[in-house]
Amino acid sequence: MRRSEYDEAGRLKQAKIRATGSYTANGTAISGLQTTDYTYHLRGQLRGINLDGSGNPVPNASQGDLFSYRLDYETAFIYDGNIGKQSWQASNNNAPSGLRSYTFTYDNISRLKSATYSGIGSENFSLPTIN
Repeated sequence: MRRSEYDEAGRLKQAKIRATGSYTANGTAISGLQTTDYTYHLRGQLRGINLDGSGNPVPNASQGDLFSYRLDYETAFIYDGNIGKQSWQASNNNAPSGLRSYTFTYDNISRLKSATYSGIGSENFSLPTIN
């Protein structure tokens, strides 16, 4: 079963999978199997899931988070609604596994032109030119 909570604007605020019951994830007691928290941007766009108190993508082991991500819309002082950067972090044995991100560029009519990857170690999944 899933329990969903909504904010005053009717947007999904929190979803809890197997909401009743207590579980243990790698030695950490959690209420419900997994809780997913949704955060929204001032203009109503999705800001991220499972963000910490500072708005950073850090999975919360006490809620059974396996993944966290953040979307940044206003990068390089461009306010057109395009996603400028996506950052995410997974959890491995209740510990964050390292921050990864893509920074996006667009042409004058908002078509995606490139995606620059930043990851762990020598990972490189950049897309320098998108046609």
